[in-house]
Amino acid sequence: MRTACLIVLIGLSEMSASSLSAADADQWKVFTSSKYHFSVEYPESWYPSDVTSDILDITNFRRSRPDETITLRAGGAEIQVEGARADVHTVYDWIRHDLPDDASDSQPHQAGIPIPSSATGGCTKLTEVTWRERIAEGAYFAETSYYCQADHELYKISLTNWDGDPHQKSLRDLALKIALSLKVQKP
Repeated sequence: MRTACLIVLIGLSEMSASSLSAADADQWKVFTSSKYHFSVEYPESWYPSDVTSDILDITNFRRSRPDETITLRAGGAEIQVEGARADVHTVYDWIRHDLPDDASDSQPHQAGIPIPSSATGGCTKLTEVTWRERIAEGAYFAETSYYCQADHELYKISLTNWDGDPHQKSLRDLALKIALSLKVQKP
């Protein structure tokens, strides 16, 4: 199951609605993973991490250090795009692995997402799973993952933000837009 990471809440400022709408008006960049053989588009206004070149890891705020992996600020959000590890063989394996050990607190929800007919070379099946992950007493992350099946490969686009964020719908829409931009690259 999923291991918990140290989360430090920094600052009390909330992300403005204008910075979310800026993602729609933004220029988009392309990220390519040579290890997992995919490319995906993401908003230029989001900040990529320098931790790995094989996984897209972006936040809607500037990190203190480019390799910072443990902080999610108030009003902050993180989106990651990655390919499946070797021990994951189906979307349902991956979902079972990602859900918290104590699902009684999380109330996971799963739904299929229709794929536009114009989307070629990307996801042929997309499953959305949402749940809450307890971080501390009374503090939860809202987790949304889009599990993508494409060309016999598996990918996950995951959004993490604070539960109760007033921008939750816009953040999920953005993560879905990123998921629908995924294209499989031939090795």
